[in-house]
Amino acid sequence: DTHPVILLADRCNSLLRAVSPDGKQLVTQYSYSWDSERAMDGTPGPHPVGIACCPCASDNFEIFVADATSGRIKLLRLSAEPVDDGDTRRVAVTVAESVPLVRPAGLAIWEDTLFAADERGHRVAAFDMQLRERSSSLSFGRYGGAPGKLDTPLGLCVWRATVYVADSQNHRIQAFSARRGTFLRNFGVFGSAAGEFMQPTGLTTIAVGSTEMGLVVIEGMGSRVQLLALNGRPLQMIRLPHGAQP
Repeated sequence: DTHPVILLADRCNSLLRAVSPDGKQLVTQYSYSWDSERAMDGTPGPHPVGIACCPCASDNFEIFVADATSGRIKLLRLSAEPVDDGDTRRVAVTVAESVPLVRPAGLAIWEDTLFAADERGHRVAAFDMQLRERSSSLSFGRYGGAPGKLDTPLGLCVWRATVYVADSQNHRIQAFSARRGTFLRNFGVFGSAAGEFMQPTGLTTIAVGSTEMGLVVIEGMGSRVQLLALNGRPLQMIRLPHGAQP
């Protein structure tokens, strides 16, 4: 199907869901197999927590999925084959998988490198498009609160060779070089004011006007979404209903 869709990782239902751009229509849903012997925490079934579309040249549509059950990144090929007769779910075939991380989370791609946040390993790992881990110089981060160190990294995004990381338990956004894995800058502290964060969990870039790019930051504890310039300058804040957790 050539119609645009948004892919969602439905971790609680162990599914990948494709919905219409307005979010109102479920187009299809995919299920992928897993190895029960690799379950790290007794979770019954796959637990997809991050998605990135594979830019590999192929006639098939392939995606990378961070699976928290196995602790691995999987390269999945989405097919039209039903899981069972009469089943609305389609099969996602595993093409390749990474070495295990402690607990993978957000994914982002820059050129031919896949960056994966390792939530409980407190680092960001770098892989090639076949999920072979790249040299240690491209992976970055270790546990701590100093600049360049990480505490529970979750969301990732990349813009112009810079990897932005939602450093959740340090309540800040950190920026690293996609070419070298070196620390560039960070911004944000714990708080409820604009430009401050309460457990940032998700990140993406968005066009702001005709010439500028911005960062959209989702906060798990703050129940809000912020739009910031790439240097951390606050531009807009949307507060969610009381008790809502994005």
